Amino acid sequence: MMTLDEIADLDRSRYTRLFSLLQPHLDEKTKRLVGAAMADSVGRGG
Repeated sequence: MMTLDEIADLDRSRYTRLFSLLQPHLDEKTKRLVGAAMADSVGRGG
């Protein structure tokens, strides 16, 4: 069974990979919007 830290690391790596793939195609405004949406999906303290 995975620990909560291991699950958090998986989520973090998924978001890092997703943002890395999108970043070259985004301007500053959309980078901030995507980042905010990712943060909102994780929830407070995530």
